[in-house]
Amino acid sequence: LLDGLGIENLEVTRVGGPTSHYWNLVNCGGGWYHFDATPRSSKMPSFVSFMFTDAEAADYTERAGRNYYTFDGSLYPERAVDPPSEEAEE
Repeated sequence: LLDGLGIENLEVTRVGGPTSHYWNLVNCGGGWYHFDATPRSSKMPSFVSFMFTDAEAADYTERAGRNYYTFDGSLYPERAVDPPSEEAEE
């Protein structure tokens, strides 16, 4: 889907934890952010999973457990530190 829309993206592989989980890094022109299209169980904490930062991923992982967004950041381009501005979302 991301390729079809012309959105630059990379698949991210989770490390650790009891299950496999993959998501993407996307670059919509404002830097690299995480994007996860995986549906969540209603038992998982609520989370907006489009264009989130490493810090937001780490916070969610702490709340959800299971190394949910644990990954080797050295394998990927530098990610954006701040959430995207409203202007970037338009």
